[in-house]
Amino acid sequence: MNLQKIARIINPIKRTIGLIVGKGKVNVSHSHDLVQASFMEHETFENVPILHMYGLASRIPRGSKCVGICNGRRRNLMIIAADEKIPVKLAEEDVLLWHKGGNKIHLQKDKISFISGTKNLGEIIESLITALAKPCVDKSPLLDPQEISDLKLSIARFK
Repeated sequence: MNLQKIARIINPIKRTIGLIVGKGKVNVSHSHDLVQASFMEHETFENVPILHMYGLASRIPRGSKCVGICNGRRRNLMIIAADEKIPVKLAEEDVLLWHKGGNKIHLQKDKISFISGTKNLGEIIESLITALAKPCVDKSPLLDPQEISDLKLSIARFK
């Protein structure tokens, strides 16, 4: 068997494998579940679902780079990752939850490094304390008035 015949047999397999995973770009973000994305030149797909991790959902901004997987024939296409420029340098094991508008929660090994945006850490903790002071199902609050007073004094430094 010569090389041309082998190439004719192998090329469709190579193309199929090459189409299973593709890098692309989000053109339109319809919702947190569906986008319009382009992968190869003149290859645009409408209503492509996005795979989210449990407990975390976001709406991918238009123009973001993305990675999609499918069955090798561009059917059942699904976005599995999207990328934007991360706004801070992360050390190994750091976690960053961020929004393009500037809000960030940067978790480091021993601390929350910073929170930016409309609420500071003190306001967030104070709203949590207020919620804990309200009566629960059994009609008793999770915190008594003295505990709430102590907590409010200790969070004053965050304001």
